[in-house]
Amino acid sequence: MNFFHYFVQTISCLKPSGEQGEIKLDVEYKVFSKMHYSPNGKCAFLVAGSPNMFTKLIKVEVKSGATTVIRATQSTDIDTAYFSTPKEMTWDTTDDDKCHGYYYPPQVHSEYSYL
Repeated sequence: MNFFHYFVQTISCLKPSGEQGEIKLDVEYKVFSKMHYSPNGKCAFLVAGSPNMFTKLIKVEVKSGATTVIRATQSTDIDTAYFSTPKEMTWDTTDDDKCHGYYYPPQVHSEYSYL
């Protein structure tokens, strides 16, 4: 399970011993997957990304949360100011149910702000 905050994420996970652990990261990543611990449990390797960043394979020091990029999947020369960042939304539906989704607000680069 992942808990997200702006630039600070706490990843809740199971340690190799079976106990629950938490790793605090102070990075821009918003999406995490494929997490695996090193045999000694001192670091974890996972795929991380965000709406304005391609996924990367990163190494995380479990105690400090320090990250190192092992490999980036892709790169782009597109200015990230062009990317819309999703906003989490919740709204009421029928029968007092809730619906959850993402809204991608239009993103206009300052170069085109006169439009």
